[in-house]
Parts: sequence; structure tokens; C-alpha cells
Amino acid sequence: MKYYLFVVSALWCLVEGYRVNVNSIDESTHREGKPLILTPYIIDGNISEGRKAARVEPFVDGVDSYSGFLTVNASSNGNLFFWYFPAENAPKTAPVMIWLQGGPGGSSMLGLFFEHGPLQLKNDLHLIKRPTRWSQNIHMIYIDNPFGAGFSFTDRAGIAKTERQIS
Repeated sequence: MKYYLFVVSALWCLVEGYRVNVNSIDESTHREGKPLILTPYIIDGNISEGRKAARVEPFVDGVDSYSGFLTVNASSNGNLFFWYFPAENAPKTAPVMIWLQGGPGGSSMLGLFFEHGPLQLKNDLHLIKRPTRWSQNIHMIYIDNPFGAGFSFTDRAGIAKTERQIS
């Protein structure tokens, strides 16, 4: 539970700064091939730099988002992947929802792309903006959990072996 509280707190720091100039992209923040671990930005108090690094170049016009990894267990290199979509309407008063796909062990990207996320994957494998999406009125945070599900990762020692460890 304490790990999820850390994750929620860290994500809230990113959520609070959802207003970003989408026309200014700093090429130095692109880290192709390497996971973007945001925890050092948070620990060092560089929230605005972390937010800038986490901004995802839009796949579809009008869909802003932020993504990266948060280290929740440093001893086993346990990192949870998240993808955050700011609420489109009334973002200052919109609630925040964390989506954890069922399973346990299912990637939350299933909910994002096939259920209620702002990006919908069509049969021909192209993305569109879903006409009706939860992110219209809610800040949506999709988290792949536990370690090893979806994009979340850990060293061998951090892989959960029982339901209790997952919880």
C-alpha cells in the first residue's frame, strides 16, 4: 500500500502541472531506447523538468499526455509504468482516476486502447481519438502493475510470486 501512496503522490505532482506549452519541444528530453525514470526528478525537486521530459508527443491531435516510470522499490529496481491524460473539461476541478487493469497482471494499456481511454486502436492498427472517453471529464492515470505487467519492470528479486506480494 505504501508503494501505491508514493506512486499516487508522485503522479499528483505531475498532474498539478498539466498546463504545458505544446508548441515547445526540447529535443534533449527524447530518450529513445531507454526508460524514462522520473523518480530522480521528484527526489531532486525538479518537477517542471520531469514534467517536460514526460510529455508524450501527441499521436492524435487534441490528446495531450505524459508518461514514464516511477521507481517504487529501489532495492529490486522496481519501476511502474504510467500514462497520464489530463481532463479536457474543467481540469482545475476534475477528479483524478487511477486505472489498474484486472488480472492481476493485465496491462492497463488494454483499458486505454480498447475500453475507455482517449486513444482507440482500430482494426487496421491506427489510432483515433475515441469519441466518448473518460478523460473528457476526469484526469486519467493508467498504471501497469504489478512489476512485470505491461511495461512495468523489476529485477528478478522483485517479481511477485503470490497474490499477497502483489497486493
